Amino acid sequence: MHDFPVLSHIACDFLSVPAASITVECLFSSSHCLCANTHSSLKAETIAQAMCIKKWLHEGIIELA
Repeated sequence: MHDFPVLSHIACDFLSVPAASITVECLFSSSHCLCANTHSSLKAETIAQAMCIKKWLHEGIIELA
């Protein structure tokens, strides 16, 4: 974890197993900006990826070039 801090944060988000499954309604309510009517055709995997990237940017784990 100390040798690759960014990779370890990303791995924790992708490899962690949730304690309970999330319902579709909960997923959409937590990502309201991403799931507007204009983006309703996004797949759940794409939304999850975008939410992870948003979290990493907010926490300073990754930066935009």
